[in-house]
Amino acid sequence: MADEKFLNELKKEITKANRRLLALEKFTGKSYSWAGQKLYDELSVEKLNAWSSKNRIILNKNMTDEELRRVKASVDDFLNKKTSTVRNVKKRAAQIKSSFKSGISVSDEQAEHIYQAFEEDVIKWALRYIDASELWALIGEAKETKMSEERFNNEFLKRAKNVGNIDLDFRDNLLQLYTDEVKE
Repeated sequence: MADEKFLNELKKEITKANRRLLALEKFTGKSYSWAGQKLYDELSVEKLNAWSSKNRIILNKNMTDEELRRVKASVDDFLNKKTSTVRNVKKRAAQIKSSFKSGISVSDEQAEHIYQAFEEDVIKWALRYIDASELWALIGEAKETKMSEERFNNEFLKRAKNVGNIDLDFRDNLLQLYTDEVKE
């Protein structure tokens, strides 16, 4: 079992993250928006089950040390994202809206979709082949075991559906996925 200091630190971070999730939910009117969507995808994985029915992060008494570390890594990633705070979401939305020609109206929800389309392109690519919970489970396992790029690629391909021709673009996206999400 994880030591008391680690657990106390994790609980503080979870409290902070849950406050941010609540603030984002109140601001957007949606449970999963901006940086909260990725956090949900990572923590709602059936094996981990660190997401409550009230859309908050929870710890289960039966979690292993590895699972606790995965929760911590996901929470840390969320807290470090600029779009995990309402203030920064407002800034990003304003930047996106102002980048359009005058006369074109962009809602906050449309700004979020535009931001996500450009922010995590490689994740969206991967989700065409693997469902979100499976992808985040693979990424979590790869981080924990310090998986090599070659093994990560093989594991991805084992889980992937509807992979046609594996061309240079496919390999480039796999490398980008490994570099962005696994390699630190």
